[in-house]
Amino acid sequence: MTHAARGVFLVVAAAVSLSCVAPITSDERVPVTTAITICDLIGRPESFDGQVVTVSATIKPAAHYTMTISDAKCGDQTIALVIPSKLDGTADVEKLRSAVLAGYPHPSNRRVRASLTGEFHARPGDLPSRILSLRSVADIETVSE
Repeated sequence: MTHAARGVFLVVAAAVSLSCVAPITSDERVPVTTAITICDLIGRPESFDGQVVTVSATIKPAAHYTMTISDAKCGDQTIALVIPSKLDGTADVEKLRSAVLAGYPHPSNRRVRASLTGEFHARPGDLPSRILSLRSVADIETVSE
């Protein structure tokens, strides 16, 4: 087989083998982002475990410079907000931290609302039992002082 014929054979063989592989949809690579409420996450945490979700939430300071998210419609139930270190220094995350943690550790009535997208984790029996690992934040606003 000549060099040119061998090249054509390899290209055809690669094309045939790729055509036999099922295409990977975006749903298989990354869970679809679902807009839901905090009450949905609190009421049915196992249903959303491992999913990327978007919620509108009130963000409050918690112990040791951490934050929780909640919605008054769900009572006093909260979800821990985890900010991965790879987001440190990004403008929106720093704006969120500044707004929520202003004056920390002294008690404050400051509440911040924002739209949060992240991967939700339900861990019944663990503390915290509900965690949102942040991917992005938008629409940050202070709602009370």
